[in-house]
Amino acid sequence: MCPVASQCLHGKVPDPSNSHIFRQMKHQINEPLTWICDPHNELYPSISVLEVVEKKEFDPDRMRKKTSCYQMDFQDDEREDPITENSDSTDGRYGRKEYSKMVDLDEEKNDCWSSSEEEQSTSEDGRPSTDYTTFQSILMEWQPDEQGLQQVLQLLKDSQSPNTVTQRAVQQKLEQLNQFPDFNNYLIFVLTRLKTEDEPTRSLSGLILKNNVKAHYQNFPSGVSDFIKRECLNSIGDPSPLIRATIGILITTIASKGELQSWPELLPQLCSLLDSEDYNTCEGSFGALQKICEDSSELLDSDALNRPLNVMIPKFLQFFKHCSPKIRSHAIACVNQFIIGRAQALMDNVDTFIESLFVLAVDEDSEVRKNVCRALVMLLEVRIDRLIPHMHSIIQYMLQRTQDPDENVALEACEFWLTLAEQPICKEALSGHLLQ
Repeated sequence: MCPVASQCLHGKVPDPSNSHIFRQMKHQINEPLTWICDPHNELYPSISVLEVVEKKEFDPDRMRKKTSCYQMDFQDDEREDPITENSDSTDGRYGRKEYSKMVDLDEEKNDCWSSSEEEQSTSEDGRPSTDYTTFQSILMEWQPDEQGLQQVLQLLKDSQSPNTVTQRAVQQKLEQLNQFPDFNNYLIFVLTRLKTEDEPTRSLSGLILKNNVKAHYQNFPSGVSDFIKRECLNSIGDPSPLIRATIGILITTIASKGELQSWPELLPQLCSLLDSEDYNTCEGSFGALQKICEDSSELLDSDALNRPLNVMIPKFLQFFKHCSPKIRSHAIACVNQFIIGRAQALMDNVDTFIESLFVLAVDEDSEVRKNVCRALVMLLEVRIDRLIPHMHSIIQYMLQRTQDPDENVALEACEFWLTLAEQPICKEALSGHLLQ
């Protein structure tokens, strides 16, 4: 018989108020985020894991007292309570013995975690030993604890407060929560799944997760990192531009931690999503690719990844003619990252690239025109031989763009003259245009 089913048949039910995961929180009453467990007592503590305790008669007064324990109160941080470390001791504040047997809170599961042939092992002190494989299998179907989710949301909203005291308290809580891998699952869940929440809160959740990735990603269990990666790719086409951009930043941050090699499906899937008929999916994928190209241009042009630019550069050039100016701008910006480095895949397609730039030279979108100017400036530096046959027209174009109504376009065009002044052909090239 399944061990969990056996416990349930003997009249025991999960009781969060007497759970192992609440044992060593400093301020159990009025302490925010009391659903977090002590990282020192569990291999991979999970927010959603609760103990089994004896079933007791329903007491309305007791339930009201329990509910009050979960209220957020940052002012209690100044109070110091002793932490009991003996797992067999009695909690003096509640007069209850602490238990060590645990089950998952998720009541929707119909299957037990282990079969009768594979009984759960226990350590010398009687606690179930949570192995790494079990932790990964749990995360494959990870769902947040509702109480924990609401408190994470409250923390995110409090972090947007202009009050400095509240900000400091939130920062302290975040530092505590960063010790728990399960917390990162909540952050990605808020970012990608809670579409009923306001966009600033969702985006903030993603940015906090991004900072955690930068600081602690090497310590993330693979189950957590895989869950985050999967959610990012599944939500890259979110209807909100802000959320799409946040997910793109998160993907790039993960990739910068050496994950391009160990995330082999990332680039092929993003490139495949460019062909989606859904604009949000195409734009979100392009935004992520642009950030990856900016941060990892040398790696993308290396044998370590089997030179994916051989596929990506021709793919990007196809989108120079896209109907959306945002997509056209992304496509040019992606290719531009490989000009200075003379990526072989780009050099093989440089004539097609230059012709496509000429077509977009008078694009109505200022961001597209700015990227065209930037591309011509860099090409003037590294492949002037390909521009010389068109130099007269290019100079005429740059004279116009130097007076572009958009200041950013005009500034980018000014860079052309500085670069041209360093070239041996400068005098010859400008001789017929000096009066202008």
